[in-house]
Amino acid sequence: MPYRRIPISDEGRLTALRNAKIKADAVGAECAFSAETKARLETFLPQFDNELTERSTSLQEQTTATNTHVEIEAKLRLYVSHFLQVFNFAIARGVYVPQDRVYYGLTLNQEELPKLSSSNDLETWASNVIDGEVVRTTAGGSAMANPSSAEVATIFDEFKQSKMNQTSKKDAYDKEQEDVDNMRGTADDIIVDIWDEVEFTFRKDTASSKRRKAREYGIIYITRPGEEPEPEGGETE
Repeated sequence: MPYRRIPISDEGRLTALRNAKIKADAVGAECAFSAETKARLETFLPQFDNELTERSTSLQEQTTATNTHVEIEAKLRLYVSHFLQVFNFAIARGVYVPQDRVYYGLTLNQEELPKLSSSNDLETWASNVIDGEVVRTTAGGSAMANPSSAEVATIFDEFKQSKMNQTSKKDAYDKEQEDVDNMRGTADDIIVDIWDEVEFTFRKDTASSKRRKAREYGIIYITRPGEEPEPEGGETE
């Protein structure tokens, strides 16, 4: 025999509540669940719908901010690595001396690039490039180019701004998710009350007729493994 299943997703909850209201509005005084439950439904449904919409919007904004930050981070990683590679090439050509590497936090004979995989590593080495170039040129060294530290600094500023924006959008989404979490229990309570009352109203019908009528109020019945699906109009028992 098919069994009743309460929605487990927020979208499923919203659909169940909407279907119950649509049916209740259509039948008016003949509604199969109580006026008290209908009043709770009418108060709660628009609030829940609005919270889900706000959460969805917030998630889209977080996703956009994250994608933007990933792009800027990749660009900064490219510029930092190119700066250090070009600087090492210049040492090989005799433009700079190996001792100049220490200005950027590198060891004297370090020709390989430092680790730039994590965001924290990238921030550290971007700062090393920018600050080290100031100290080195102040000491009389000629400025680096292709890229310059000014170019690195510009992208680093974009990186820090995008990181702040990403964090802000994530915090906003977490808040919206928390708001939905806090409403989920009430949504389930209202759905269970509606479904219990509807099934009680049709309790004297045959089981298949009761389920057919209950489905019109949004109640979900699941066929057990091995069972034949019920006909659209309900089975004869």
